[in-house]
Amino acid sequence: MAHHTGEKNDLSVSWPFTLGALFVTGALVWFCLGFALHDRKSIDENIKVEGPTSLPHHLPIFWYLLLVAAVLIVGGAIFNVMRRQKRLVASR
Repeated sequence: MAHHTGEKNDLSVSWPFTLGALFVTGALVWFCLGFALHDRKSIDENIKVEGPTSLPHHLPIFWYLLLVAAVLIVGGAIFNVMRRQKRLVASR
């Protein structure tokens, strides 16, 4: 078990890191999708490109998703360090 104890409450919290990774993945998908739509061009001048050719608010949404991921990861790390310190103080 965690930290050489058999107690379930001693496990570190991992959901902020998982959710942060999900936001990073979403940001990368949004980033690539935005440029993929931007790069859509017709092969021949007589052929019209149908469908979207741009993604609204492409880069701001990308940066916001990365910011949310960073906040979750740093917040999770701080929370785990604080729990560890409380556990160490309580075990003395």
